[in-house]
Amino acid sequence: MDGANDTFLNPWCGDQNRHVRYAPPFFINNLIQGVLELRDAKGPNWSEYLNSLDLAYGMSRWTLSEMYVDDGTGRWDTNGFRYYEAIDLPGSCADTTHVQDYHTVPQAQQTVSFNFLPKYLVDGDTNWAQKFAMNLQRDMSAIGTNTSDFGSIQPAHIINIINNPTQPLLKPVSLSNVVDNGGGSYTISWVVPAGAASYRIKWGPKTIVDWIGFDPINNVFTGDPVNTMPWFAASNVPTLPGPAAGGTTQSLTISTGLSGLKASNFSVKAYIAGTSGIPGGGIGGSGGGGGSGGSSGPPVGSSVMAAITASTKFQIDVQDLASAVASCTTCSFQSAADMIGGQTTEVQLVAAGGNPAASVVSLKQGAVNGTVTSVGTNQFVIQTTDGSPWPSSILVLTSSVTEFLNFSGSPATVQVGQSVAVRGLLFKSGPQSGPTLIARRVQSR
Repeated sequence: MDGANDTFLNPWCGDQNRHVRYAPPFFINNLIQGVLELRDAKGPNWSEYLNSLDLAYGMSRWTLSEMYVDDGTGRWDTNGFRYYEAIDLPGSCADTTHVQDYHTVPQAQQTVSFNFLPKYLVDGDTNWAQKFAMNLQRDMSAIGTNTSDFGSIQPAHIINIINNPTQPLLKPVSLSNVVDNGGGSYTISWVVPAGAASYRIKWGPKTIVDWIGFDPINNVFTGDPVNTMPWFAASNVPTLPGPAAGGTTQSLTISTGLSGLKASNFSVKAYIAGTSGIPGGGIGGSGGGGGSGGSSGPPVGSSVMAAITASTKFQIDVQDLASAVASCTTCSFQSAADMIGGQTTEVQLVAAGGNPAASVVSLKQGAVNGTVTSVGTNQFVIQTTDGSPWPSSILVLTSSVTEFLNFSGSPATVQVGQSVAVRGLLFKSGPQSGPTLIARRVQSR
């Protein structure tokens, strides 16, 4: 939308004469609702039934990534939705005042709850629950019109999902073989995961990735839009097979009309029966948001001792730090030996002889607070506070995707003695054989 900014109390970059094309989460929320209502009205036989859901999912991922500031602290007063971004201009206002635009900082937002819904409908998880809660807390603190949708169907529906998730989890399935049959036809094969109930199978002319990523502050992509495409935008295979028996090899021939495709141009995901989204902590209800379908497990927020077995899978949720992680050849997260206190992880549990065991351990981005003690090229060292869960000294690596907030000057300059909050992936070891954090965001405190 084109905005005549002289009608706003806070014009873009403080320039009353500037007009910008902008996109806010509020508008996208309403668009998502419209798309999903149309989809429900058309029904499963509609030719665009899957495509419409994927479009809603893509919009959801946009609002929950580049349009949501999350420094990992869980604090509502420093996190939340941006009001809007200018599609063609940097939010840093590097071309004008060099002071970050007001609309790109976290602020209270009403009528944005359905931005969370497609993420749940497709992936089956509720790992966004804290973001939803922080936005509600912001709205509560703002009072006024930002609470006008309290008690309405949108936030109530999302709260019910968080407390009672029922959608099965969508899990990626690795391809075991891809055969080029010629003429744009390919036969892909995979091992059927245990409990597979149904599939989502896609193909695309570019390498399919989870998300490309975009930095609205610097107005640059954080991934590679030339050679990759996000999963939601890839083409759906029109006729999906039912899963074969778990552990067996299943194959499917796909006609694409394109030559030269590889395994990275195809994606197979499976909905796993008997699984549901991770409960989000009991927002607006009692009982802490236990799992659905009669499942039992440790209450959300409790501590549990989980065994790490030979089958435990370790993985890194790289998101928009993929290139930075690949550049750090000594940054590893492949076994329990790579774990260190203070890491942010997500652990999927399974029953093992009546006791919980870790099925998958995912390294996630988290926040670390400290004081800068030395500065180098694309790196600096911070000293953390005594008694904190983090290592006492951490090497922080920055890259082209690192976002700097509340720093003066352009480019931002980190200085010795500054107090900073750094969000990123924390590794036990790195280039200097000590704790290393690959930074996505650095904020001066």
